Amino acid sequence: MKKLTLVTFLFISAIFGTTINVPADFSEIQLAIDSAVEGDTILVAPGTYYENLYIDTNLIIHSTDGPEETIIDGSGIDRVVYFYIHVDNSTEFSGFTIINGYVNAENWDAPPEGYGGGLLCAGATPELSDLIISNNYGRKGGGLAFYYTYYYENYANINNVQVRNNESVWDAVYITTHARVNIVNCVISENTSTMPSGGIEIRNDSRATVVNTIIFNNAGNITYPIIFDEDNESNILTITYSDIEGGEAGVNTHNNGVLNWLEGNIDADPMLDDEYHLMTGSPCIDAGTAYFEWGEFLLDLGPDDYLGLAPDIGVYEFVGLLGDLNADGDINVTDIVLLVDIILTEPGTPYEMWAADYNEDGLVNVSDIVQIVFVILNPPGRTMTVSTTANYQLTENEFVLTVDGAVAGIQLTTSGGYLITDNYLPNGWEFHENGMTVLAFSLDGTSINSGPLFSYGGNLEIVEIIITDWNGNNVATLTPNQFTLHPAYPNPFNPMTNLSYDLPEDTDLTIAIYDLQGRMVEELANGHVSSGSYKVTWQADNQPSGMYFVQMVTGATVQTQKIILLK
Repeated sequence: MKKLTLVTFLFISAIFGTTINVPADFSEIQLAIDSAVEGDTILVAPGTYYENLYIDTNLIIHSTDGPEETIIDGSGIDRVVYFYIHVDNSTEFSGFTIINGYVNAENWDAPPEGYGGGLLCAGATPELSDLIISNNYGRKGGGLAFYYTYYYENYANINNVQVRNNESVWDAVYITTHARVNIVNCVISENTSTMPSGGIEIRNDSRATVVNTIIFNNAGNITYPIIFDEDNESNILTITYSDIEGGEAGVNTHNNGVLNWLEGNIDADPMLDDEYHLMTGSPCIDAGTAYFEWGEFLLDLGPDDYLGLAPDIGVYEFVGLLGDLNADGDINVTDIVLLVDIILTEPGTPYEMWAADYNEDGLVNVSDIVQIVFVILNPPGRTMTVSTTANYQLTENEFVLTVDGAVAGIQLTTSGGYLITDNYLPNGWEFHENGMTVLAFSLDGTSINSGPLFSYGGNLEIVEIIITDWNGNNVATLTPNQFTLHPAYPNPFNPMTNLSYDLPEDTDLTIAIYDLQGRMVEELANGHVSSGSYKVTWQADNQPSGMYFVQMVTGATVQTQKIILLK
């Protein structure tokens, strides 16, 4: 399942910075940190690192393969990551799982010793992204804590961070003493506390902004997922486009600050799976915001930064199920209807286009329809004849298909002024066209073989043809390799004969009938024609018996043959 980082941080060294690789250059992350100077980049390869990091220099620290592959284990002896005073927004820490941190200092007069079992920012405002902070213990802030982060008048930013399954006395996220934090596209869930909320506590003149974030299913000795302290300086919390358990009533300010409860917030089960991805039907899908400006805070996402109509609330963008275009959790005929509409009219939403490309070839066409039909029918043990080659012929009024096996779907891209008058498809087949595209496909598992598919009037030209079998293979369409006027059939004839011809490339074409004196009797074709195989019919009711000549002239060739009319 694709993971989308909605706020992307630069993944480059400063102009004069050095890149240090762990474990290639140093076996431990802390050794790399100790050797680095401000502006350096540390890249950490996949693995489990048993360390307790202390960072007081502005660095860029990234994993190369993401949090699922790169784990920092605190071994239960101290917090896992500690950012200290000199760290500001130029520091990036991204792509790690942080587990088994432990802090339990009970000396209330010596903060922040018991803060942040997984991660602590003390007077530091790093950019934290793509982290999983799980299974840690801290007396205040089992997962992470922010203390006096306004030291440099900056906000700490956390983006795409999961804070889950942590334990504490006071809350999973502890924001205290002039702390300033922006929380964007995060999940805070399944944390437990023996005292207040289990979610977030904000204390002593702190500020937090929460956007596109889930705070749900945390357990404490009170029912509020977010609380303010009662006694110290007042706090300010701004929440928008987030899923907060209990809604606005789930935030207890203790009349000690301001809650800016803005638009877009919901109170509904986010429907998270075991990996904290949104499941089909989650109310958080497309429920976030791409743009939010509040004071000095700005979130401004482009359409390529998310899937669907709007960003999702939470860490992961919901990418759904291939073939499930309407995202209802099931693949059925409704999805086929949407797919046909996309092919015939206009592209769908980014999610619909992703779900429509069932065979993941980067194209949306009849091959995807056939594969979705096959999934719906799910024919146990059914084997289908595989087609390997196909050819087609345009007569004066019919499209004729010739294949060496069974066909499950056809898509034509067309041009010219024409009108389809009838089709000869069997029951169980669907036929759609819009003047530029012709679609024909089976809905019941039946196949078609060689023969005419439809009749038409006017000037029909085939620009592109896709023919697919039940295995989802695009059948190779044979293209003529030379200009050929095939022998007329029947010959001799009365009063009608068929003239077939092949064009290996687009060309100007004339086909005419001449008598023995060289006079043109009738012109059967004249114009610019696309490559392909064609057939025209000469109806000679008004001509006398005798010998005639058929001449085909293209830009490259002139071919002539004799025909005999016997009445």
